[in-house]
Amino acid sequence: MAQASDNKVSLGCGTLILIAVIVMIFSRGSDTRRVTDEVASVRRDVRLLQSSITNAARSAEDAEKEVKQLKESVASLGRTVDSLRQAVNTQTESINQLKAELHKAAAPAVKPDPAPAPPVER
Repeated sequence: MAQASDNKVSLGCGTLILIAVIVMIFSRGSDTRRVTDEVASVRRDVRLLQSSITNAARSAEDAEKEVKQLKESVASLGRTVDSLRQAVNTQTESINQLKAELHKAAAPAVKPDPAPAPPVER
């Protein structure tokens, strides 16, 4: 039997919606991959940032410790300088006292001027 060639297929509204949903799901697969790749990239960036922040925090702690040690060294040097100043002042006072005693000891006793000698006759 021969069939008529003017048979037409008629699709219902629900069938068309179902086809559209299937096409939409499969056509968005590349978008899902792109979003997944971007999320993975963002995660890598976050890990790198966390690592950088951790390293920076360690560096800051090390710098704080070094500053504290330097402050202690400066304070110690200040005390040493003060001690040396006191020692220099003490030595200067001792030297000045010794100079004064030396001048007293070296000064000749004050003697009255001898009477003028009589003129010598010839």
